[in-house]
Amino acid sequence: MIYLDSSLTGVDLDAPRFCWHNLVTEANVSADEEDADHLIENIAMPATSIYWKGLTAAAQTISVDLGSAMDVDYIAFARHNFGSGGITYNIQQSTNGADWTTIDGPISPANDYVIIHEFDTLTDRYFRIQITAATSEIPEIGVLYLGEILRMELRVYVGYTPFTLAKVATVSTGFSESGQFLGRVKRREIYDNPISFQNLTPAFLHSLTSFFDAAEEAPFFFAWRPQSYPEEVGYCWFSGNPKSSNAGPNGDMSLSIDMRGIR
Repeated sequence: MIYLDSSLTGVDLDAPRFCWHNLVTEANVSADEEDADHLIENIAMPATSIYWKGLTAAAQTISVDLGSAMDVDYIAFARHNFGSGGITYNIQQSTNGADWTTIDGPISPANDYVIIHEFDTLTDRYFRIQITAATSEIPEIGVLYLGEILRMELRVYVGYTPFTLAKVATVSTGFSESGQFLGRVKRREIYDNPISFQNLTPAFLHSLTSFFDAAEEAPFFFAWRPQSYPEEVGYCWFSGNPKSSNAGPNGDMSLSIDMRGIR
């Protein structure tokens, strides 16, 4: 789910977003509580197989101290249990670490899918997730990103399979020796989600170099049409190298990206 702040101005709310720029590190993130087997440092690592977990279902916070004021316009996280755990939270920022202003919230997710919060650029040192309530489950988050969002120059109109319809499941099927069906077990599922862009200006395409370099090693959050389809969001990675070419006599460029991801 992507939450677009009502204050957003001057941007196309339906242009694809890539959230790859990440200021969260093992050294600058902290939590009020952490389970000994699921430390807060895990949240700064790209793997979703490890995660942070609190000690109780009580109100608590996850905070990021950037060391100095920096530009931030998104916060995103994946592999959480906020929906199934009945957990409510706020996204907040502060200039001094003591006085907090709510950017978005309170939010009570309906499920445990990927979440992105996008807002007008804030230049601050401190950001946090304030967990205000949980019905029973202890809160968990696998990955937290915080930084500056990449908004694509143009929308995608045709030839793209929406993220939620691109599931690829690996399933094992059992049969008896006589050929009777015994059952099926789903071993994993991912989303195979290639996307293509047309008519990009050369200057914009060349500006994507830092994104391409970072995505060689780390995943990113992705939303293809945030305002119209806010639930079409994933935590993704490249499954091949991006490919670009000159697409017309006016110098416009095309770009294709093969990627896979999870919800």
